Amino acid sequence: MSRVRCAWVGAVAACAFGLAVAPAMADDPPPDLSSSTFRCQPENAIPPVLGSTRPGDFVVCQLNVALAGSSNAYHVTADIAIPAGTTWAPLPNAQGIGIPAGAPTKVHFDETKLGLLNPGIPKPASIRLKIDDGAVAGAPIGPVATIMDPLATTFTVAAAPLSVMPQRT
Repeated sequence: MSRVRCAWVGAVAACAFGLAVAPAMADDPPPDLSSSTFRCQPENAIPPVLGSTRPGDFVVCQLNVALAGSSNAYHVTADIAIPAGTTWAPLPNAQGIGIPAGAPTKVHFDETKLGLLNPGIPKPASIRLKIDDGAVAGAPIGPVATIMDPLATTFTVAAAPLSVMPQRT
């Protein structure tokens, strides 16, 4: 039997048994990145203790990239902006690339970290920030993440802002 005839017989058999055939990728709606969330907390926060955000302390921020809807995303990347008054302070096993290299203003997560994303299965990306010694008490610490995929609308999400606490006297 020829390949064409085999494919035709297979399609007819699938219809006869009520099996659904997956729609073509061209018919899928574009991926929707709007289910992504972003939050920050002091590194020294261990519930029920809230932790501190004084100069010299560290803040850990986690972006959870997630899809709304049923379409996959294949080339997801993200940038997390480093807010004023803080410095990127990665741990030795940190993922993400500081841009520019010397004094980064953002951390980029490429396709090797995010890449393929399936609905219902979020992927995390985290950064660690050090509050600068000269940070002014009351100044906001509010990083913003931008999530991108060539087929999706770019999605931006901000973490709930923390505030720099006054130094202990």
